[in-house]
Amino acid sequence: MVSPILVSEVPLVGRQSQLGRLRDDLDRAAAGPLFALALEGEPGVGKSRLLREALAYAGDREFTVIYATAEELAQHQPFGLFAEVLRKGPPADRRSRLGDEGYRITEMVIAWLEELAAERPVVLALEDLHWADVSSLTLISSLLRRLGDLPVAILCTLRPFPRSRYLDRLLEQVLAAGGQVRTLEVLDDDAVVALTTGVLGAPPASSLREQITGVAGNPLFLLELLRALGEQGAISTSAGEARVVAGLMPPDLRTTLLRRYSFLPEQTLDALHVAAILGASFRMSELAAVSGRSAVDLLPVLHTAIRSGLLHECGARLAFRHHLVWQALYENIPVAIRNDLHRVAGRALAGADAAETRIAEQFWLAAADDTEAVHWLWKAARASCARSTLVAVEWYERALGLVGDGDPDRVALTAELAPLLVVAGRLHEAESAVAGVVADTRDAALTVRLHLAVAHALTRQGRWQEARERIDAAAAAADASDDTARAAAMAPGTYLYLVLGEVTTAVDRARTCLAVAEPAGRDIAVATALMTLTLGAAATGAMDDAVALGRRCVAVAARPATSFGGLLMPYVCLGRALTDADRLDEAERSYQAGIAHANRLGGSNLMPHYHAELAILRLHAGDWENARSEAEAGLTVTKQLNTPWLLHALALLARIALSRGEMPAAAAHLDAAEAEIRTAGLIMGCNWVWWTRALLHEAQGRDAEAAESAARAWDCLPELRFLHSNWLLAPDAVRLMLAAGDAGRARAVSARTQAAAERFGTASAAGAALRCRALVDGDARLAVEAVEACRQAPRPVDLACSREQAAVALAGAGRRDEARPLLAEAIAGYESVGAAYDVGRVVAKLRALGVRAAPRRSHARATTGWAALTPTELTVARLIAEGLSNPAIAAQMFISRYTVETHLKHIFAKLGLASRAALAVEVERRGPMRPL
Repeated sequence: MVSPILVSEVPLVGRQSQLGRLRDDLDRAAAGPLFALALEGEPGVGKSRLLREALAYAGDREFTVIYATAEELAQHQPFGLFAEVLRKGPPADRRSRLGDEGYRITEMVIAWLEELAAERPVVLALEDLHWADVSSLTLISSLLRRLGDLPVAILCTLRPFPRSRYLDRLLEQVLAAGGQVRTLEVLDDDAVVALTTGVLGAPPASSLREQITGVAGNPLFLLELLRALGEQGAISTSAGEARVVAGLMPPDLRTTLLRRYSFLPEQTLDALHVAAILGASFRMSELAAVSGRSAVDLLPVLHTAIRSGLLHECGARLAFRHHLVWQALYENIPVAIRNDLHRVAGRALAGADAAETRIAEQFWLAAADDTEAVHWLWKAARASCARSTLVAVEWYERALGLVGDGDPDRVALTAELAPLLVVAGRLHEAESAVAGVVADTRDAALTVRLHLAVAHALTRQGRWQEARERIDAAAAAADASDDTARAAAMAPGTYLYLVLGEVTTAVDRARTCLAVAEPAGRDIAVATALMTLTLGAAATGAMDDAVALGRRCVAVAARPATSFGGLLMPYVCLGRALTDADRLDEAERSYQAGIAHANRLGGSNLMPHYHAELAILRLHAGDWENARSEAEAGLTVTKQLNTPWLLHALALLARIALSRGEMPAAAAHLDAAEAEIRTAGLIMGCNWVWWTRALLHEAQGRDAEAAESAARAWDCLPELRFLHSNWLLAPDAVRLMLAAGDAGRARAVSARTQAAAERFGTASAAGAALRCRALVDGDARLAVEAVEACRQAPRPVDLACSREQAAVALAGAGRRDEARPLLAEAIAGYESVGAAYDVGRVVAKLRALGVRAAPRRSHARATTGWAALTPTELTVARLIAEGLSNPAIAAQMFISRYTVETHLKHIFAKLGLASRAALAVEVERRGPMRPL
């Protein structure tokens, strides 16, 4: 006979090389950058054991170890894989502010891990990814993208099957992030013999070898076989070998596992079979509700199972020791009885006020197709919406699978599902789902919701004109006798009309909507109308009205009724109005408040807008390095969210690249922007793209094409041409048109700019109008006056351009001595933003007119090394060295986390580094650094 086999005493056999690789991986991850590993293998092959050994090694080396495992019956619970981590990990005050927003959960987990990694390396171990819910998989994907520079190791285990498309996509991202996907193979014959020898204390004789070959190298199966044989007294040791009793047939695995625990009392086994219905883990309260027994009665029953090692504590839950044990008990229940038990469990959990998703899981597993099942699946979908869009979509799709084509619930379910499909990026599926039911209902409210969902899907694809048609259809479908319903349906269209450049129509509709919605207390419609009116006033130069409307919009949007998911953009609109009013400092504060507001509400879809607006503001303010970083951060978020809001960011990056002589990069950005315009049609931002294209044509010596592009930029959206206050466009257009011999059009542009300047009443507008008149009239005096006007505006690049123009005008009039100081000031202005190409261009232009710049030191900007870092990048580097996390840096510098991440990418590229730890070492070695 042999002694009982204890798992804790089982040696690790045949895995030394794999464990050595894992230890090497952890050693490298300890200094950063992030390392990710997906360890794949069949059930029982030893993934968990190998992971435990690696985690023990990590703990000895002072890693912070975080562990979580997914469960099959929890795969429809939002962030189910991270449930225990969320309960135990982040600070309580942060959890209390969390709410139910999936976006905020992601941001909170990222911030928490960043803070932990700032103190010591972190290993995040995630088991059984094949059962993980889609929101958890999406969160892991975000970790791979956002924590790349940190000393973090993400170690995951999974089976080859089942395999969802979300898991496949995640594994692709693991590889793209420089991680690895490894397969843990079964043990070879020698390792099986060695493991058997280690367990039994003697090598197997030939009779036992025949039996152990049946486990096909699976260590768990081997151990269970040896346990079963040992408990039957079927193994004996003689002549130094372990032998099996002759004639005993090897049992199958399920029989082996069930026989392993057949010694337990009948009432314990009955309770365990009921518990198996609840999943691989369960709460005592759930088992009590389903079994009809009190927790007091169940305590001694389950205590026996815990003492036997069948169950173990897992936080606030009890869990089966191994998934295969649970599976054996679960599958031991006949299917028909199992389905009935699931239905009974669902009703019992409902009576106990369990979570909707937990109840719905039972009805789904019961294979029920009645109204009761649809009811609970529907409730689970609604309950999941705030926490995870992807999980909610799965519940809605399951519910729809249980209703027939003629069922009235099908339309209502689709009306709720379609907007979530849009948020999930499944845009064509949203359109298709609506198309399948929109003709089946005469309910006005449902019809409006269906049309608006499709409109949202179309805007996400940049199909703005089609979206407008859908919004008009929604407004037409609204109950004609209900003015407030019509106003609510009309509100989204007002902003869309403005984006498409139809400002007058947008403003008229917004006023109509506001007049009805405000008395009725429809705050969402009111806030949307006020957004439109704010930008409409800014576009026409009514700056005081624009700012007042923007502040009013912010106040309405702050009400609880409108704080849903961060879908409104009051701070964007107010900030844009303040920018157009030359109140740049106030505009920046508005954008910062908006970013904080969006983070609180989970408004990730708004981040591209904030980054684009901040980039424009910093471009105007002469802070081009940070303008570039904001634009790049905006593009990063845009790609992650699969949204088409790209034009301003791309045009701005092209404009900066052009002024720095990076012509291929400028052309590439413009090509991407123009491709977007071909899809979207004429929308806000087109004028910026074609203005920059005109300047690129000019730099390439293609004057006729430059004039044509400038005219296109001026004419494309006439009602929006002064929004975003790009007062450089008009003088550039006039100059290029005059160069092409089109004096008539140049005069028309000048006249319209003069009229706009009078409406706007800002110094930057006055400077642009004077520059246009000076060009058209060939008047050097007006050019000098433009310089004085631009001095009063907070826009250094506008001032540099006006100085260049005045210097050229004075030199052309033979007043070279007056031109020379303006030339020096223009050069200094261009150098301050790194516009090396503009410096060379203006020097060459003035030299041709007989004006030479005074000798000056070379101001060529370094592209690598510490000298290449901007003041903001130096500040970020210093804060990293001080141990601050990205969220802490963002809070201290009043920028977004995405912008911090962009700055870090620039720092690493310029210094040739790959991790925060390496950066901290370099900062320490370099010594004190100047502040921002």
